[in-house]
Amino acid sequence: MAVHHVHDKFFKAVFSQPDVAAALIENLFPAELTAVLQLESLELTADSYVDDDLNAHFADLVYRCQLQNTGPVQIALILEHKSYPEPQIHFQLLRYMLNHWQQNLKADEPPMPLIPVVIYHGRSRWQYTSLESQLTSQHLALSRYVPEFDYILVDLSLLPDEQIATFTNQFLRLSTMLMKYESKRKRYDALIHKQIAEWLSLMGAEEQSRLIEPIARYIFETSGLSAAEIIAILTPVSPQSQTEIMTAADQIRAQVRRETTEVVRRETTEAVRRETNKAVAKKLAMSGMPIDQIAGILELPLADVLKLIAANSNHG
Repeated sequence: MAVHHVHDKFFKAVFSQPDVAAALIENLFPAELTAVLQLESLELTADSYVDDDLNAHFADLVYRCQLQNTGPVQIALILEHKSYPEPQIHFQLLRYMLNHWQQNLKADEPPMPLIPVVIYHGRSRWQYTSLESQLTSQHLALSRYVPEFDYILVDLSLLPDEQIATFTNQFLRLSTMLMKYESKRKRYDALIHKQIAEWLSLMGAEEQSRLIEPIARYIFETSGLSAAEIIAILTPVSPQSQTEIMTAADQIRAQVRRETTEVVRRETTEAVRRETNKAVAKKLAMSGMPIDQIAGILELPLADVLKLIAANSNHG
């Protein structure tokens, strides 16, 4: 399973809950922005502006929210896949925003403002630079021809633990700590074995039930602990957690089996294709057909065809 898929799933499990998204906004957005956002109107949409080219970089969740005395705005929570800073993030975000506005226009809607929020949890520090500073020429006379915009950066690796501890939303607090320390093995192990159970014990049964499955799944996929070990950590706090943890573990094992089966299928198909090409190359070479024509028929480089024929000769 690709590493970024693990983080994608946890990111979406956490931030697809409006109360968690609202807590993120309240705690980490600039004060002048939160002052005009009517967070009681915050609503998750089914929209996504990640296209095929952006899929390797981002996962997104898009919320709609009313601004005071004006119209709505969309807030895009964007998880940066890479574990290192992206120096040219503006170009990817610009493509993302254009995708959003193009969808507006196709639906005969006026273009809606979009606030991009980049969530990053890599080890290296993210250095913010403006789009203009990345261009070869920065003369003042050119400024009006350069699209300049900003984005909100949530660098989890730089959030102090003391600040995270002040988050009133327990799910936001817990998930932020997990994502912050996932790549720091010693600290991550201590977090799982000591702090998680303590924090869960402060929650009510309903909130525990909502958090156990995605937290258990994320720990299962990132820590190397077995389902039994995770049950031993969480069950004393939340007796009902055993069912959720086993369900998460079963689903992960099933996903691994499906992916393994697909890999085997692809490898088998490739092996059959190679053997077929070898037989065809041999037959055509024996008929006296020039090597370059055989390469054209098989749609293979000339060097590969020569290797196939040589392999046939060695086995013949």
